[in-house]
Amino acid sequence: MGVTSLTSLIKNNENYLFESFELCDTTLIIDGYSLAHCLYFTGQCDFLFGGEYCQYRSIVAGFFAYLKSCNVDPIVIFDGPFDHGNVKRRTWRLRHKSKVAQCSKAVRKVSY
Repeated sequence: MGVTSLTSLIKNNENYLFESFELCDTTLIIDGYSLAHCLYFTGQCDFLFGGEYCQYRSIVAGFFAYLKSCNVDPIVIFDGPFDHGNVKRRTWRLRHKSKVAQCSKAVRKVSY
């Protein structure tokens, strides 16, 4: 579950929000799913017909080679889909409850 419009807010204000610095000689913890998405789509990979995995592999290898050249040890974490206690599902249901009610009401009107 993301924060609505957060990506747009960051992209539209990156001059104010970001500061450039050199990252070296450290350990970096990386969100695996975000990294995979970012590298795939910023690398201009074609996702039609199953995707360009050879091109994507080169992009991923280049990213990690660059980190290695800066003496950065990456730790990539894929947090997985398991939801203890269905917290995400309950949150999703609460957020979409009114939309489901509106759709249900519209279907009932069309049915009669």
